[in-house]
Amino acid sequence: KVMLPQDDYNYTADLWRIASECNVDHIFSVMPENQLAVAYPPEKIGHATVSTVLTGYIDENSLSKIDAMHHECARSIDIGYRANALPYWFGYFGQIKMKLQTVFSEKLVQYPNMQTNIQNTVDTKNAFLGDDWTRFLLSCRCMLGCLGGSSILDPDGSIAKRVDAYCAVHPEAEYEEVHQACFPTEEDSIRGFAPSPRIFECAMTKT
Repeated sequence: KVMLPQDDYNYTADLWRIASECNVDHIFSVMPENQLAVAYPPEKIGHATVSTVLTGYIDENSLSKIDAMHHECARSIDIGYRANALPYWFGYFGQIKMKLQTVFSEKLVQYPNMQTNIQNTVDTKNAFLGDDWTRFLLSCRCMLGCLGGSSILDPDGSIAKRVDAYCAVHPEAEYEEVHQACFPTEEDSIRGFAPSPRIFECAMTKT
């Protein structure tokens, strides 16, 4: 039996229980190799062994579809980017994707002739969905990028629950306030950082 979890820094105890109760033989995780024992303590997962895999792979059918779309798009955008807001219970690392947009947008004011389309998304606002995302990639010469993942291990989901409850009462709270109120000592309990599947999409679109 094989388990292929992802985002396995949250409610991880459920994965431990499933692995043990279902006699899972092997767990393929996207956690870096040096974090596997943190995410999957050997005493929690029965006889299962664990190894690291990538967060995504290139699909030949998708690649053929992308090749057929190349003629629709010109590389009119020098730098493009989209990132979705992540809950604060991802830790400081989960906020980096959003910060990229702010930092680069501020710096690029110095280069008025550069064509950019760098925005964060909220739900589907400013987002490109389906084939529109592929067309956006094909329209960009470059794409900003960073590792994905979390800097907080939350095995029972208690941190997420505290954060959600706090933010419901304090919807304008910034990250540092929520950090101090909800998880002052849990930051860096894991370094679950991995290349996003977006790196493969950029490779496929030659962005």
